[in-house]
Amino acid sequence: MKPIPIGIEDFEKIIKEDFYYVDKTKVIEDLLKKKSNVVLFTRPRRFGKSLLISTLDYFFNIENNEDNKILFNGLYIRESEYFKYQGKYPVIRLDFKDLKGDTYETIYRKLVLLISRIYKVKSYVKDIIEDEDDLNIFESIKNGECSKEILETSIKFLSELLEEFHQEKVIILIDEYDTPINEGYDNKFYEEIVNLIQPILSMSLKGNDSLKFGVLTGVLRVVKESLFSAFNNLDVYDVMSEPNGYNEYFGFTEKETKEFLNHYELTLTKEISDNYDGYNIGETHIYNPWSIINYANRKTIKPYWINTGSNKLVKELLKNLKIEEKTKLEQ
Repeated sequence: MKPIPIGIEDFEKIIKEDFYYVDKTKVIEDLLKKKSNVVLFTRPRRFGKSLLISTLDYFFNIENNEDNKILFNGLYIRESEYFKYQGKYPVIRLDFKDLKGDTYETIYRKLVLLISRIYKVKSYVKDIIEDEDDLNIFESIKNGECSKEILETSIKFLSELLEEFHQEKVIILIDEYDTPINEGYDNKFYEEIVNLIQPILSMSLKGNDSLKFGVLTGVLRVVKESLFSAFNNLDVYDVMSEPNGYNEYFGFTEKETKEFLNHYELTLTKEISDNYDGYNIGETHIYNPWSIINYANRKTIKPYWINTGSNKLVKELLKNLKIEEKTKLEQ
């Protein structure tokens, strides 16, 4: 019986340590078929967004591509004609989920450190930098000493270097892009944080000739202040998406839920369904994966998902509803 992957979001760890894995690798084939320039997936917390980003990183990343190839043995994508794209592209991966803090300065510093670490990992590209000014810019970003203006261009600059080094376009992956923005909203520095994040997204994902494609995940689509106003190349797939909107790749389908529970000698009962399904994404019926995994571990039906994140934003919105809006919501 395989160990249960509670809270594990690293694809390599799940495969190498033989945790139970619900095969979602067909999403890779769909992404390549649809050829979107930039995709945003919004889903609730603990629905597999970070695992998706990790899976895409291990699949496409040209670094360690031979070691990563074996991770996909026995999975859907291994037999697909699109497996030829495995290990073909340089990847820049940004995990925004730790960009939290009570002040703008805290989040700004965390962002600087995040990009600094990425530059250190990719420091091999320095070998192709001939211009002394560009080399100084690279070092300033790597050492976490760059200006805000240079920080805004840092991901685009790195993608240009990676393309030149590898002679392949770059894939940019951004997990939980909305975390710092939600922090700004909760702590009253929303406009400052949007003005920080928007140029980085815009320069990296819009008009970047070195970009193969980009994937972002988040809980919400931020529309106020026109965060994505500079994008006309953004495809958004949320919980209201129509069929064929990647609906089955986040959360567990009923078939996946039955197979998962059967592996642990459990049965999908009406009581479990009443507690843990309830998501209709497009025409796809989805079970809450976090709740199902924890139920399999503890064998007890409880509201496992309720404490996985803050409800502050929802409470604030409900508190400020107009009478007609409240009536509509209740109906």
